[in-house]
Amino acid sequence: VIDPRSVNNVDKDEKNANEGKNISRVTHEFFHIIYNNRIVKEKKQKRCTWLDEGLAQCLSGQNDILEKGDNFKNYFINVVKSTKEIPNLNSLVHRVVNSNDKPFKSVGIYDGYALSFISVKYMLEVLGKQKVREIMENEEQLLEVGNTVIKESFKYFKDKYLIQSKKDKDEEVLL
Repeated sequence: VIDPRSVNNVDKDEKNANEGKNISRVTHEFFHIIYNNRIVKEKKQKRCTWLDEGLAQCLSGQNDILEKGDNFKNYFINVVKSTKEIPNLNSLVHRVVNSNDKPFKSVGIYDGYALSFISVKYMLEVLGKQKVREIMENEEQLLEVGNTVIKESFKYFKDKYLIQSKKDKDEEVLL
C-alpha cells in the first residue's frame, strides 16, 4: 500500500516538505481532540474509530498529495490489491478488549487507516460535508453506514476510475 506520507512533493524543498508533514500531523491529532470533545463527550457516543481516523486523514491535509494526477487512483488500486479481507469497519478498534473487536490494522490482511480514508473520502464526495456531519452525530445511523460503506466506496471508486473486475472461481473480485 502506498503511504501518502511517503510520497515526496517535488515542488517543495525538503525543509518545506517536512514542515508541511509536521503541520498535517498536528492537524490530524487536533482533529481527534475535536472529535473526542464534540462527539464522545458532548454527544455521549462511543468513539467510532474508522470515522475519526478517516476524517482526520481527509481534513488534516496529510493525504493532499493523492489529489494530484492519478495518485489517488493508484493508491486505491494498491489498497484493494492488498486487502485480503474486508472487515466491518464498526468492529475496528485500536485496542482489542473483547471478542467482537478487530485490530485496526491487520498486517497482510487489511489496513484500517487506508480503508477508513477511502470510506470517508467516498462519503464526502457522494454525500457532502453536511450529511457526513449529520451521520457522525447520529450513532445509530453511523453504525448502519459502517456496516456497508467500505464495499460501497470500493464500488464507487472502481466505477469512477473505470477499473474492470475479473471473475475468480465464480466470484467477482475488484482487481
